[in-house]
Amino acid sequence: NWPVTPGAVGSLYGNPDPGGLASVRMWGSAIWCYVQPTPGADVAANLHAKLSPSLDQAAAAGGTAIVTIGHPAPWVFENHPRAVAPTKLWACGDHASGVSIPSPASLKPRRSGAPSVQAERWASYVGSVVDYITGRYAGRLKVVLETWNEPNLSSGLNYKLRVPGAARTMKQAVSALHTYDSIAYDVIRKKGARGTVSLGSSALFTRANSFSTRYLNAHNNKRRINAIHVNVYGFNGKNATKMAADWDRRVAKFRKRVAKFRKLRSLPMRVTEANLNLVNRNGNRSNLRTSTAKPAAQRRLATATQMNAYYWGYSSVHWLVPWRPEQTAVHVRSVPGNPARDSLAVLQGALQGSTFAGCSQRKRLRTCTFVAPSGARARVLWRKSGSTKVR
Repeated sequence: NWPVTPGAVGSLYGNPDPGGLASVRMWGSAIWCYVQPTPGADVAANLHAKLSPSLDQAAAAGGTAIVTIGHPAPWVFENHPRAVAPTKLWACGDHASGVSIPSPASLKPRRSGAPSVQAERWASYVGSVVDYITGRYAGRLKVVLETWNEPNLSSGLNYKLRVPGAARTMKQAVSALHTYDSIAYDVIRKKGARGTVSLGSSALFTRANSFSTRYLNAHNNKRRINAIHVNVYGFNGKNATKMAADWDRRVAKFRKRVAKFRKLRSLPMRVTEANLNLVNRNGNRSNLRTSTAKPAAQRRLATATQMNAYYWGYSSVHWLVPWRPEQTAVHVRSVPGNPARDSLAVLQGALQGSTFAGCSQRKRLRTCTFVAPSGARARVLWRKSGSTKVR
């Protein structure tokens, strides 16, 4: 049912292209309720079975990885039956426990100063993940953890369900999620794993609702993350050019929102999930338009969105790949006689591992600066021409 194969748009499988870098984002393999569905589950064995195949591949290719670890199992809520109320299956599969998060009150320290039971459970799980990653990949792979996927959608975090011990309002859910981030952040630091493991934000959906605004504001007041992650979808437009322009509008709007938060605006930003009909989100042909279900159109979408992401200062774009257990970056191969594809391949190679520093604009010429891990700075000049908004 997939009209376009990964080979049509580049390396969707995480395999390195010539001169390319394998980058993978996994949002299901290390989620808490999958790896520790019961208190006595063998966490290390489950991580080895679910996480390592893809991380081994990325490490062998000299790549990077983003791993989602949130979504607690029902036993965190004392196995209350309402904790497994039906929700969209992607939240946590048959466990369906991605619908709730422990309440802020349940995460507060006890009167003695000791951590609460729920906080201890979360810290213990994060510690197990960090220990596993550092023990197996230190010096070979850099991993960014994120605590939740799309918490500002009801299918990702539903605070309206009356689960005992869970957040019951939007304000409580944001506070609890910030506490989750803080606990994970402290665990990484205490274990001295910062060279191998860091913490990005929860992967927000581009929807500008009050949840995402509150979440960003919480970290602006007390930042406990090392990067900003966002999932950017776009299906508007009758052809590839209009779809690329719609996607461009969304990523630009999100960057402008983050720029309002002084302590967050300089953090690396990553598009952790995108689609744009490069693959079919419904598992069949029901949502594919004829104009974009062609290799040529999809190559154009991949090239345009990747270029536009760099233009707005994003560090990477990971594409939704339903037939695989993870999302992977599109790394564009150089194509003789195709200047746009060739220039993107060169640009990706030059900016691998770099973070965005800032841009300046003078008339139609835009200059963006990126900083490499070594501290070296690279400048990229962009000139806007035409009306397609594809640069």
